[in-house]
Amino acid sequence: MKKLLPWILGMILGIIVTVASLGILAINRLDEVRSEDPAYRLVAVSWGHPMKSSENWLYQVQVVSSPPDANGVMEISGRVCIGRSNHYHTMGYLGNATTMGEAMSKYGSIIWHEDRITIGGVEGEKASLLRSKLEKHR
Repeated sequence: MKKLLPWILGMILGIIVTVASLGILAINRLDEVRSEDPAYRLVAVSWGHPMKSSENWLYQVQVVSSPPDANGVMEISGRVCIGRSNHYHTMGYLGNATTMGEAMSKYGSIIWHEDRITIGGVEGEKASLLRSKLEKHR
């Protein structure tokens, strides 16, 4: 029995190390999948309607981040999806952030004014788009 005890302890230790290694690999893969999925890059979204209509499904403002670069910096951009089609108006580059929390704080506020749409946050307005420009795209 004394000869089997080191062998049994070695097997148990091997199993524990294997399970821990597989767990770490699974967590790393999950992080990669999250960074590739656009849903995990969504900073803010808001639905609105054109000035001349009451259909609130017509416009959707999306603020998204790029995947982090080598320094951990994400580029934040915005666009307005128009109607049921794939037509959209690009608002372009809005700025940078290093975490999703920072991105949401800086760019997470979308306000539908009577004459324009603004995107901003704690530091103020980052982008503005006249709603009359969107009316031309319909």
